[in-house]
Amino acid sequence: DCCPDYTDFCLGASPPFTPVLCADENSCGGSASDCWCDSSCTSFADCCPDYTDFCLVAPGSCEDSCGASPNGICFCDELCTLYIDCCDDYEEECDGVAPRPPPSPFPPPPPFPPPSPPPPPSPPPSPPPPPDVQIYFDDPLPFPSFPGGEFIGGPAWQIRYTADVEWFGFQMDYVGPIPTASSNTGVDGTLGYAVDLGANGILLGYSAINTPMPAGSDLLLVEFYYDDAASVEGQSATISGFLASGFEGTELVGLIVVDTVLFGGPGCPNAGDGDVNLDMETNVLDVVLVVNIIIGVTDVMELEECGFEGGDLNTDGNLDVLDVVGIVNIITS
Repeated sequence: DCCPDYTDFCLGASPPFTPVLCADENSCGGSASDCWCDSSCTSFADCCPDYTDFCLVAPGSCEDSCGASPNGICFCDELCTLYIDCCDDYEEECDGVAPRPPPSPFPPPPPFPPPSPPPPPSPPPSPPPPPDVQIYFDDPLPFPSFPGGEFIGGPAWQIRYTADVEWFGFQMDYVGPIPTASSNTGVDGTLGYAVDLGANGILLGYSAINTPMPAGSDLLLVEFYYDDAASVEGQSATISGFLASGFEGTELVGLIVVDTVLFGGPGCPNAGDGDVNLDMETNVLDVVLVVNIIIGVTDVMELEECGFEGGDLNTDGNLDVLDVVGIVNIITS
């Protein structure tokens, strides 16, 4: 029951088989329909017939292939420099910019903190508080009378004070000739303060009933007397370590303005020794004082008599540059 042309048509020669080629579809690096044109096809035995001749022999160009592979052998993407499989013209065709390496798996280190600003400048030190009480030696008094009426033949010295507040007692160190008698402490000696001068040189003033000494200016604190001028002539008295008490024993701010008194007599013990300001020392303070007198800043009449004699080294009755030179020589010799 065969058809008349069965033998000629169906059993005749088969049409020739035309294989798929890598070159036909430019499939190097990928698949060409029924076969492969990549580097793995040799392992799986499924390479197209011309894989070796076309894909392995062709030089491979990045022209029109940047970001891919023209043949599966060389590459034109950013990773080719990492794997060292770039096509020869990768730099020319793909701008020649080598990609950055892949990002590090480690997080970047934290940025350094900005430097700390410099500390603000320290504030200037606070000025010392103003004194509540100031005390000072007054000039020696010649031949005073004791407050009780008895005449004392020698000189005396006073310590006077200026205070902004009421105050209730004092203590200081005294060095000098021991007085014969003293007045009570207080304005005009009426406040009834006890005054003790100990053998250790501590001068103490207090009230047994806590009577305040009033605030005011240039008021009497204490006065000491001596039997005769000869016993103290040429000597000095000095006070230091002043302590003033407020109410209930609180400490006040005290200041000694003039700490030394010099008892005069026939001649001055400091004559010619350069001690112009009568502080018992010869130093640059005396030099500056004489210079100020020479240039007219200080009036020579403001000097104590013994201060003048202390600075008049050449005894010519003047304070001049020769005396300055003489005082400098005393200091530096």
